[in-house]
Amino acid sequence: TNYAATVTDPDGVSVAAMALATLGASTTGTVTVSNAVEISGSVSEIIAALATDATKVVLTGNANITASDVDGASDLSGVDPLGTLTAQLANSVDISGNINLANVENISMNNGASVRMTTAQNALITSAAGTNTVTLSNAGTVSGNAAVESYNLAAGAQPFTLGASGQNVTLDSTGSSGSVAISTGTLTSVTGTLDDGTGNDTIALTLATTGVNISSADTTDVDSIVLASGVSATMTIAQHALITSAAGANTVTLSDAGTVTGNAAVESYVLAAGSQSFTLGASGQ
Repeated sequence: TNYAATVTDPDGVSVAAMALATLGASTTGTVTVSNAVEISGSVSEIIAALATDATKVVLTGNANITASDVDGASDLSGVDPLGTLTAQLANSVDISGNINLANVENISMNNGASVRMTTAQNALITSAAGTNTVTLSNAGTVSGNAAVESYNLAAGAQPFTLGASGQNVTLDSTGSSGSVAISTGTLTSVTGTLDDGTGNDTIALTLATTGVNISSADTTDVDSIVLASGVSATMTIAQHALITSAAGANTVTLSDAGTVTGNAAVESYVLAAGSQSFTLGASGQ
């Protein structure tokens, strides 16, 4: 059968990829999809609808595509809509070595999924339901996605900016004697665990925003803490002992009482309630 057809469903309407492929297969003529519809299906269904000559339709509108079962072997190189292409990842998927996902613009993680990916792929995450873990395959400059609860970093020196208050970061267990610079970014509360993974990488924590409270965070494996210029922060006595520098005028509020010696770089202290011993660390403190 040779006829031309146009699918004119309004913008935002959900359309099954398999339905489009069936329509495309029914004619040797051209089938076009004219509007910004939401097309979804498995990778094989998406390819049949949009890339396979005998069954494909032509997208002339800004259609958005979601492929539901993307993994390390998925090839979406032939799918490049005017709208967006979203890859949906299931639990235990590893896409870090997949070179055929260059057209993917968004990554969505299934509920409770733990996945492995590159730092560049991590930057594409737009949603992650439930409790998720991302394992990064390479070291690089990374900002944690606010929807991801835990990150496992690759070995080596790298900067990582926390994306959520309770975000956990674990270093690679093998390490490579690098310093992992973790920043609190714009957060004013940090409650997650920063774990060196028993490797030989070290953790240098920078408190980047004034008013940040790290007293509930597990920083047992942190090797040093830096207060950025003019930053005031709340922390425990044990965390305070890790301060190596504090630029500008800083105030440290201690969340527990004990024996403390003021850091010479910190201008002001606010002590916790209770009996305690405090030794001044600078003449103007």
